[in-house]
Amino acid sequence: MKRYGAEVLPCGILGLTLLCSGCGINRASWDPNSYSQPNPYTYWNFKNPPRDCEPIAPPPQQELPFSLGELVDIALKSSPQTKSSWAQAKLAAAQYGESQNALYPQLTGQANFNRIRSITVIGPFNVDPKQAVPYYMNIWGPQMNLSYLIFDFGTVRATSEAARMALYFANWTQNQAIQTLVQTITSDYYNYAYQRQLEDSLVLDLETAFITLDAAKVGLMSGVKDVSDVLQAETQYLQTNLQLISQRQQVVNALAQLMADAGLPANAKIETNKLPVVDPSIDTLQDIDALIEVALTHRADLNASRSQLEAAEWTLKAAKRNMLPKLNYTFNLGKKYFSGGVNDGYDFNSGFALTFPIFQGFSYINMIREARAQKEQAEAGLQQMELQVIQQIVSAHQGVKTAHDSVLSAADYLKAAAEQYKVALSQYKAGTASILTVVTAQSSLANARATDAQARSYWFTALSNLAYTTGLITDPAIANQEAP
Repeated sequence: MKRYGAEVLPCGILGLTLLCSGCGINRASWDPNSYSQPNPYTYWNFKNPPRDCEPIAPPPQQELPFSLGELVDIALKSSPQTKSSWAQAKLAAAQYGESQNALYPQLTGQANFNRIRSITVIGPFNVDPKQAVPYYMNIWGPQMNLSYLIFDFGTVRATSEAARMALYFANWTQNQAIQTLVQTITSDYYNYAYQRQLEDSLVLDLETAFITLDAAKVGLMSGVKDVSDVLQAETQYLQTNLQLISQRQQVVNALAQLMADAGLPANAKIETNKLPVVDPSIDTLQDIDALIEVALTHRADLNASRSQLEAAEWTLKAAKRNMLPKLNYTFNLGKKYFSGGVNDGYDFNSGFALTFPIFQGFSYINMIREARAQKEQAEAGLQQMELQVIQQIVSAHQGVKTAHDSVLSAADYLKAAAEQYKVALSQYKAGTASILTVVTAQSSLANARATDAQARSYWFTALSNLAYTTGLITDPAIANQEAP
């Protein structure tokens, strides 16, 4: 019975240790990637972490122009920016899993082999050393070592919580990267549409300049106009043509920028929808206070700063608890074989150790000071971030109002400028107006066309900026979820 009880003891201790180690441990230890996004283009769902899935390849070339939504979808799957932030989130997830290692028993196995040479002295000890008889012995056998941290006043748990908050920071940063990419593609999309609209406007301006030049030539041939009229009209025509040539370069640059930000080669041949004509309305625009409240809750970068502060707070707790005693348990089990077929059956060593940190060259105190300074820095960073968010909301809110008024005024401006040019051209042909009047009206019409295109582009960009600054530029369905 005694031998039987001795053999059961190691197994009982091992089972009890494994049972105790399960307290407070989650799947981050063996599956840390389940705590981050499954791919670089998925928004972090922090209530039900998504699982791995195969990324969808960008769609092939299509005959219809690409919409903004299609380009955003391509960019989310192709952009190196979201891939980089996703890799950072996976790194933080692995570090969170690694931080829980001390909550498990540490079990190692080893096999030893030793060959020993010694001597046996026959007779008195003062005999000739040459009379000593050497002998050799082999000792070998397996060994299992188990160690477990039983109690440390929550030091490991605080360290793990700090790593978990660092993981949340990385996940929120990934969300911010997605939002930033969506905002960037939106701005690039409407900038490209705006540059194309400017090109179309300059084509119309060139046609208008040709009409003016033709009217001047007709007047010169009929003898009622001077050659200076033709020269002045021709100058305006050539100047408009140069602007059109320069604008075509701007169109190419805008498309190249859109492709690069979308993670596609700049020489990709795609077509997008043209800048639409809009009838803006701000009847549903919320007031500034409501938008600020939304932003303070849903902004990914702001939540990232909050997670960073929580990580600093847990790090400070861990630094303070690191000065407290720790209780460890160790258990060693093995068996030794000796030359000649002899063995010891088995051997084990079981024991508890309580360690007290006494003095480590002021390292514990300085670690606390360092953690406290990092916490204060995180608090200041969070406060600064909140002030920036409020400032951005105020600016973006006013930007939507300004864009609304600009679109309406630009439409009226274009209508009036077109009518002014029509009247001035008629008066010039009738001989009641000079070429200067026509050229001035022509310039006003060209400016009105450019202003109308800019105002329409500014309207869409202003709406996008407001959605981005409130943190709702992506799927709002997950906005009210709670972190685990």
